[in-house]
Amino acid sequence: MRLQKMCIGWSFVFILLMQCCVLAVEDANSLYQQGRALEREKRFSDALTFYQRVIAEYPDSRYAGPDYAGYKAKHVFCRIVLEKGEIALAKEIVKQIENLAPLPKRKPHQLYWTGKLFDDKQFDSDALVLYKRILTDYPDSRYAGPDYADYRAKYISCRMALENGDIALAKELAKQIKNLTSSPVQKPSQLYWTGKLLFDTKKLDTDALLFFEQVIASYPNSKYADPNHAGFRAKYVSCRQALEKDDIASAKGLAEQIKNLASSQEQKSGQLYWTGRLFEGKALKSFDGGGSTATAMFDTSESFYRKIIQDNASGDHYQMAAIRLDVLAALRTLNNGDISTAKAAINTIKTKYANSEYLHGALYVIAEGYYLTGLSNNQKEFFQESISMFENDVLAITTCKASTYYMLGLNYQQLKDYAKAAEAFEKSYQTEPKFKYADYCLFAAGDCNLRMADLGQIELLAGQQKAKVFFGQLESEFPQSNYLVSVLKNDVRINSK
Repeated sequence: MRLQKMCIGWSFVFILLMQCCVLAVEDANSLYQQGRALEREKRFSDALTFYQRVIAEYPDSRYAGPDYAGYKAKHVFCRIVLEKGEIALAKEIVKQIENLAPLPKRKPHQLYWTGKLFDDKQFDSDALVLYKRILTDYPDSRYAGPDYADYRAKYISCRMALENGDIALAKELAKQIKNLTSSPVQKPSQLYWTGKLLFDTKKLDTDALLFFEQVIASYPNSKYADPNHAGFRAKYVSCRQALEKDDIASAKGLAEQIKNLASSQEQKSGQLYWTGRLFEGKALKSFDGGGSTATAMFDTSESFYRKIIQDNASGDHYQMAAIRLDVLAALRTLNNGDISTAKAAINTIKTKYANSEYLHGALYVIAEGYYLTGLSNNQKEFFQESISMFENDVLAITTCKASTYYMLGLNYQQLKDYAKAAEAFEKSYQTEPKFKYADYCLFAAGDCNLRMADLGQIELLAGQQKAKVFFGQLESEFPQSNYLVSVLKNDVRINSK
């Protein structure tokens, strides 16, 4: 009897121990799942707290290990510090993630999603290292396939090539992306974003258009073929191409198609705005002293801005369209060569939109209009007004300082003030070394120094030495630049003296 009671007692203790173990597992799992739910809600700091609790309170649970909270805590913390711009700390966390020892099937998953954190913030080199490790170390994993690291590695490499001015390499990588055997779910997304990359980064219209058209033709039921995506982009790029070819009739036809697209309300106003900006830009390039071409472009642009105001009672694009209408009025007077009326219009804009975040863009394009009017009528007064606006109105408030210095350089070139032109071009490059006209800025800074030497404004040897420095930077930083041909001519010019 006594033995029987002892057995019953020990059985009861065993059952209690088992229940405690089960409860501990359930508690660790519960905390982990709460962390996952918070992460899906993008409450990353709260999610991190739950993952850390799993590790601290249940260190022996599998949910505290490198397959679960041990990884997720590091991943979420890396995301948080990246958002704060603490790149060095984020890289240290990546090293910790790389050194984790999860199940082999989990490792490529962890590397991929950590790479995506850096990818999304455009820390391309760091993301590329992680993607390439997947391709090298886990080639049979689905994360090495064309839906994941294989595509992302090519996309990032394409982006880096574009930023470095290596257009040939970028086009080759884009071609490789097009030929990937991705799933029908991922392929239209990959084509769309690659086309958008080619267009947004370097305005490679023809190449981008091929991607947008393939989405529409091959995946017509995909959301990426709809009027919010490739359906609009294809028409927008085609309209831009038509304007560049002076095929105004085709451009206007495409613009009307854009107006009639069944886009979402959220996207529609943006599509109208940027189409209006296309025609505004064409008007600027067509400044003809009040002639019909620029006037027609202004009229078309104005119709798009008024459509936005008609369809929207408020919102960002409503405000942007309103200020552009006043900008158009100022530009029309400039095209007519009427500086006094233009100045009055500009003063009205400064007062009316003094607190607007869009004021700097408005003043920038008017200052550019002064420059283009000067080119059209060859009057120094317009270049001087352009310089005054860029220096006194735009530079203090704009975030686009590289392009502002670039425009100052162009204006000073026209006035043959090569010292100030060289200084402005150099500042443009220093402010933003990857600025889209950075290669020209380096070339122009060197050329201006040679011109000063030719005019006797500086010593010949000093001018040549400065020019060689700028040309050397151009050759080093932009080996594919078209301006290198001009550099070779200048080298002959330098060496012949």
